[in-house]
Formats: sequence, C-alpha cells, structure tokens
Amino acid sequence: MLLETLERKGVHLSLDGGDLCFRVPGRLSSGQRQWLKNHKPELVAELKAREGTPEHVYYGFTLADLQAKAHPDEWAEVRDNLKALRVFALSLLEGRQMAACVTPERFTKLARCKGCGVVHVPATWPTERVKYELGLYAKQTWDECPTCPWCRQRNQGKDYPKPRPTDRDGKRWPRPIAWQGGG
Repeated sequence: MLLETLERKGVHLSLDGGDLCFRVPGRLSSGQRQWLKNHKPELVAELKAREGTPEHVYYGFTLADLQAKAHPDEWAEVRDNLKALRVFALSLLEGRQMAACVTPERFTKLARCKGCGVVHVPATWPTERVKYELGLYAKQTWDECPTCPWCRQRNQGKDYPKPRPTDRDGKRWPRPIAWQGGG
C-alpha cells in the first residue's frame, strides 16, 4: 500500500474534506510533489477506505499504539474523541521528532530561551517582548521565554537544533548577550 510506504518514510497523509493534507519532515522536492500529484487518486481512495476501518491511523500511530502510550484513566476519556486522539498523536509525533533533533513543523516562532538560547518554539508558546541595545543605533526587539520545549533535552545532555542566523522567516536573531556591547 502506498500509505504504509509513505508513513515509514515519515510522510503522513490525511483528508480534509476532499483535499489531501500531508506532514513531512523537512521540505518536499519538486519530484516528490509531482509524485504526490500523480498518485493523488490512489492515495485519496486508500485514505477513504482506511477511515472506515477501526484501525484508523493518526500521524502514523494506530489506536492500539495510542492506547499503549496513554494512561488508562486518560484513555477512557479520549478513546472516542477524534480531535483529542489527533492532538495526542501529534504530541507523540513531535516528541519523536524532538528526540531525533528535528524541529517539528509547528515550531515556527523564534525565541530566546534563558537556558537554551535562540530556538524554535510553537507559535502559541508564551513569550515576552524584550528590546536589546546592540550598539549606538542598533536596537532589536525579541521574544524571550524562561523555558522552552527544548530545555528537557538540554537538561538530559542531548542535542537540540539551533536555528541559523536567518532561519525560517528570514528574521535575524540577536547575538548572545555576552557578545553585546563591543566585547
């Protein structure tokens, strides 16, 4: 089956109405986009057939996988709630990506964490706007947070992805505080 092959490669497809939605680690090449366009009818048919089965897959997790990872009391509350199952599966998927040192797609905001430095965080992550003086005329405001989703990994001594100076949205991030002031 095409869906199982794609899921093993980290590509997760779903249907939103009649539209084919996908989540991939990184970006799709033009060849991959063309392949998806060419195979869209078969993929949509497989997804529609799968939706009718009790072993529905959420971001690569079956109901049995989700039940094994959930606390028994929590499972009783969420097993029939489609939205809750999707949120739980997405959190498990993002946990796997973070453990593999890959920035989850939902982490679109750059922020300066007091422990990790400049990192990607979810757009809804609580931050505070701080103005930095970078020199006589250079000033920059920045989102700052006391902790971030990567702090746990850093505290365990594991690596985490560090954004490049102009990452994702093209925004330049400020130099570390120790470098500011010409020293």
